[in-house]
Amino acid sequence: MTKTHSIARLSAGVAATLFTVALAGPAFSQAQPAKPAAQAQQGKPAQGGAEPEVKFSASPWQKICQENPENKKQVCVLTQILGVESQAIAKIDIVEMKDEAKKRLNVSVPLGMRLQPGMRITLDKEPVSIPFVICNPIQGGGATCIGDVEVDASFIAKLKKANAVYLQMVNGVGRTLSLPISNADFGKTYDSPGVDAKVAMEQERKRLEEARAKAQAQEEQNKAALLKKGQELEKAGTSGK
Repeated sequence: MTKTHSIARLSAGVAATLFTVALAGPAFSQAQPAKPAAQAQQGKPAQGGAEPEVKFSASPWQKICQENPENKKQVCVLTQILGVESQAIAKIDIVEMKDEAKKRLNVSVPLGMRLQPGMRITLDKEPVSIPFVICNPIQGGGATCIGDVEVDASFIAKLKKANAVYLQMVNGVGRTLSLPISNADFGKTYDSPGVDAKVAMEQERKRLEEARAKAQAQEEQNKAALLKKGQELEKAGTSGK
């Protein structure tokens, strides 16, 4: 097995963990607004146009790491979730193994994008092509298509400093979609030690438990309010006779 394949295989579980944390947790709710330039690139209508302005979002970058049991080297995944109108559209993963120059750039998007010509990330208009490699079903229905390409330290350096970064793809009707990628916190997150995968999973478990408890409490509160309202209406009807 090559080092590249080893990274890709080992990182699958870590990337899945981070996707859950970033998408369902507070990271996506803290999504940063898109830059005005990005909105213009999506085709903001001229004055008098009826088409509403598209609102983009990008979660803060997150870094989760774990040890590769094969060689005891640390593997880290950096992830950002991109959204349109508060709906998650794409997931970007950068996977790297300690002391390895080569890294993997993985991008996941929903079905409906043209497999040719694939996707690309532009760094100040400098394109990095990302070919689609596979489409997989996802739990709960639907499917996701994944693009994958090898990158190196030069890509990381450019992503840290670029003024305008976009993920671009072509949809089923031939329209090019440009989703703005935020790199405001990328450098700081990339240079950080990251969060251990086990810690991240435990944090996500606690967050889900808290969310379920909050939802249950809200449901009970709503039921109590409806019951009280019904009793008040019943009392008012009885007194009016």
